[in-house]
Amino acid sequence: MNKYQSYIIGKSLENIKCQSVPVGVDKNTQYVKYLKEDDKLIITQDSDITIVDYVLSISDIEVDAIEKIAILKEDKFYEIFKNNTTYIELSFVKKASQIKFVFKNNIADDYILNIEFIESDKEAYYNKQEQEHKEKLIKSAQIKHSTGADLVNIYFQPCNEQCVKTEIELWIAKGRRENHHGMIPYVPKLIGGEPEQLMAKYVVEEGAYFKAINGLAKGVYGYKIKQYDKQNILIMESEFNYFDIGFSSRPIGRVNR
Repeated sequence: MNKYQSYIIGKSLENIKCQSVPVGVDKNTQYVKYLKEDDKLIITQDSDITIVDYVLSISDIEVDAIEKIAILKEDKFYEIFKNNTTYIELSFVKKASQIKFVFKNNIADDYILNIEFIESDKEAYYNKQEQEHKEKLIKSAQIKHSTGADLVNIYFQPCNEQCVKTEIELWIAKGRRENHHGMIPYVPKLIGGEPEQLMAKYVVEEGAYFKAINGLAKGVYGYKIKQYDKQNILIMESEFNYFDIGFSSRPIGRVNR
């Protein structure tokens, strides 16, 4: 951009804005970056790859000094309606490659602004969608448990209408406990764990939404729930949940001072 072009449109391009249509998940992100030294606009796609349409807004244009603004698509320039604030539609499907500013009475050379599109990571998008779907199904299953002296009751709900079978895996686990502070000895609260060995698999009959497992020795256990549709296709697999049997988080004695 030379000094004449810069005088007419430089400030407007430095303040250029871009909005996705519809508003994307990255709505607080500026989708456009103007590189003056390279005469280039970089348009970055929203992390939601299904959003492919964007609108540029160029404000405070000296319309009296500009003959026309045109956009290059598929080797053909299309004139854009110019105004004090000019809007230009862009798409990641049919990508424009240039915006041309033609100045009145040849007061400056035509200015060509190249456009570069940066597409979002499709794999990251689909992985995120899959994780969100999994979390929604797990939340719908409402998994919880309660323990007794030598037993655990595991409760759940079907994760969706397709669920016809529930399987529970019970594992011996290595526990992870909260930090113990203070002088009174006690077993700190269990806050997590790591599965070590599969003990059993239980298939819960259709129409039943709990499983009682008794005869458990003192120790730490983990379980996870899997649910299947009528074709026996896995539709939900929970994370591990942990519990312990035979431990007390209450003080177990008094320390003599």
